[in-house]
Amino acid sequence: MANDEIKKTIFAKLEAIITDFANLEIKTVVGDGVTVERDTSDKEFTVILGEGSKAIASKVSLLDGDISTFFNSEFITGEYKELQAFHEKQITNGNDIITKNIKMLKDLAEWFKDK
Repeated sequence: MANDEIKKTIFAKLEAIITDFANLEIKTVVGDGVTVERDTSDKEFTVILGEGSKAIASKVSLLDGDISTFFNSEFITGEYKELQAFHEKQITNGNDIITKNIKMLKDLAEWFKDK
């Protein structure tokens, strides 16, 4: 019976980890006076833009397939428009990393289920 409880606990933790991996946030920020504040878990952070700073921010939900991106106009028609490609590449790279990590966790769960 204890073995079943251990399995349930491990599966619950794996599920929580997979859920955490399911959301990706990418921020590309240009400018002076940018501050990054981390929370106590060091998992979350807030970017505080300095005066005159410009940003692109994207949030990707891998579970819902939803992507939201917010651009400052300078990244579309202004001097930072070449950074759009960089930002898009960062989204692709982050998505690839998270997808691989989720697959690894699923494989681990399948292996553990058979034990």
